[in-house]
Amino acid sequence: MKKQLTLLTVLLTVLMCGMPAIAKNWSSYRIMLDPGHGGSDPGAQGPSAPHEAELALRCANAIAERLGAVSCNYKLTRTGNYDVSLSARKNASIAYDPWIFCSIHLNSAGVNTAVGTETWYYWTTGNSYALAQKVQAQLVANLGRANRGVKNEAWTVITGSSSIPAILTEGLFVNNPTEWGMINSNDKAGFKGWVNGHLKGFRDHLNTFEGGALDDPTNLNTPEIKVSTNNVSFTCGKDEHPYQDITVTGKNLSGNISIWSDNSDEFSVSTGSLGSGGGSFRITFQATGWYHYKAQNVHVKCGNVEQVIYCSGTVTGDHLGNLSEGWNLSKQRGSNWNKGYDAANIRNFAYLKGKLYCVYNHNEILVLNAQTGEKIKSLNTNGVDGGTLKLCDVTVCSDKILACNLAVAGNGDHLRIYQWDNDDAAPSCILDTQDFQGAPRIGDAMEVVGNVGTDAWYAFANDDNSTSRIVEYHQTGSTWTPKYTKVLKGDGTRLPTGTTSRAYPKGSGWWVDGNQCDPCWVVRVALSS
Repeated sequence: MKKQLTLLTVLLTVLMCGMPAIAKNWSSYRIMLDPGHGGSDPGAQGPSAPHEAELALRCANAIAERLGAVSCNYKLTRTGNYDVSLSARKNASIAYDPWIFCSIHLNSAGVNTAVGTETWYYWTTGNSYALAQKVQAQLVANLGRANRGVKNEAWTVITGSSSIPAILTEGLFVNNPTEWGMINSNDKAGFKGWVNGHLKGFRDHLNTFEGGALDDPTNLNTPEIKVSTNNVSFTCGKDEHPYQDITVTGKNLSGNISIWSDNSDEFSVSTGSLGSGGGSFRITFQATGWYHYKAQNVHVKCGNVEQVIYCSGTVTGDHLGNLSEGWNLSKQRGSNWNKGYDAANIRNFAYLKGKLYCVYNHNEILVLNAQTGEKIKSLNTNGVDGGTLKLCDVTVCSDKILACNLAVAGNGDHLRIYQWDNDDAAPSCILDTQDFQGAPRIGDAMEVVGNVGTDAWYAFANDDNSTSRIVEYHQTGSTWTPKYTKVLKGDGTRLPTGTTSRAYPKGSGWWVDGNQCDPCWVVRVALSS
């Protein structure tokens, strides 16, 4: 109960010594921020984007920036748009053991005219109620909306421990166009009031222990970096190297500004450092071949303050004029032609940077020159084993080569997904599971979106003549979460797709095709119960 004992110590010191205790500073405290919802759960819906999950994350990031500026220790339960379970958020609060845990939400009602601010707490022992009162008062003062009061409820995320002051704030009603319009952009006064209300409430609560000695984190010379653009896109011919100059402005920074590229072989920067006031540097597109280069980041950073510039590029070929066929796998089926392999044994393939990666004879991944068809090599398949078919499909994502086997539940198979970091790498089995979410077979076709290794979705489709389903595995670090979605027509009945089906995840839905349906957008889906 250290959050209570400290207060007792301060009071005893005042009584015994006749003067205030020596104040701590912000660096003595830990604060955990919990932006509500995220990932597959957008939260309450505003009149249009951004909705609750995105706005809560923006608010948490802005609060965190101010906390960092006063050297306060802090953590966020999520730092991007991905799923975090309620129990994981609660457990994170217990593990971090902060002086303040604040779950940031926005309200919603059946009508779009509800207004105001409310704050929730659970524990009646400890300091949760006191914290809720302080933050509610500041939110109302800074937002200027109706005071809906401090309320008690056992919301999972704030039930971690009575020794951790924990609250859940509902700043405004996101489905009210007026209140949503106050906070839908970071530069609006309402958004700043939302952020400042939290910060001042935290300060008021901690000052209970500090005799009013903590600085106001909203009244600072906030460090700032601005860049002339956050998006750079190049289009050029082969062996051309276009560039763009970037202007950087620094304000209230503690040191020089560092600059680096996530991939300098593709997007190089002219300098690695600028003075604290800023300056300019150049991003050059180092194009080497005919293809679209995936987005890479250039970072401009000093301390905790950072701007990210998203870079992409496309290399276009010369005008092709009259086209003639260079090579054709389909004409070579059934014979080992002069390329050294039988095209009839190629099942699925994927393209990456001028090369084709082909599932060959269900036990090998051929690497071919995409322009000539020449075999470059075979990928290392040591340790690739199991399943009705050892290898069935191959795809690429995040510059990684990914392949899966064909697994049949009735055979006791495991679905296995393998990853190669490059053409010379050994494979690693990143998923080994028998949880097919009810599908009798899985692995005929695999599609992957996201960032492999950190936050990616692996999608499969299956139709067993009674249920058409999309089976997905969500990879967040080393954690994999399976789910399935029924594929339905607009009238709510099953959409037959066929035994061999493919699902292409696109965020708000899926493109689905199969041997019994043309490519179609899934216009209605029902989550499994």
